[in-house]
Amino acid sequence: MAKRRSSIIIYLLLALWSLGAFYALKAEVSFYMAAPGLLRMGLEGRKAFVGGPLQSLSSEALRMVPEGSVVYFFDPPVDGATHYSGKTRYYLYPRKVISVAAGGAPPESIRPGDFVMFFVPPEFAGSPFEREITALVPLEPLYGHTDDRGVQALYRVL
Repeated sequence: MAKRRSSIIIYLLLALWSLGAFYALKAEVSFYMAAPGLLRMGLEGRKAFVGGPLQSLSSEALRMVPEGSVVYFFDPPVDGATHYSGKTRYYLYPRKVISVAAGGAPPESIRPGDFVMFFVPPEFAGSPFEREITALVPLEPLYGHTDDRGVQALYRVL
């Protein structure tokens, strides 16, 4: 009888441990659930999934912005915005990327021929700072994309 009771306790502990382990391994489980979809995606789709919303904007910028150019990246108005500017610097190397704080005035150093990039997460899609900048500096739109991950735009300064 004691042996049977101890085996029931062991099974209960195993069930509790499994439940706790599931929550601890939630990211791994969600990856394995998404893996079949990733395998069906093309290379660009996988890059966009892994690289996040800046991947498509950065890949377009790589095509349109010559090496050695200056790119002004306006940080989105979110906590941890330096994460976005850091990723942009990484993706666009060897171009010079200058980060401008969200809502900040465009630097006086912006010259014709430079480039301006915006990324606005969906929760700030109505933010007026992109319209304010485009009203202050003459810009030619090169790329723009809006989806559920945010608004992305690339401009050339005229």
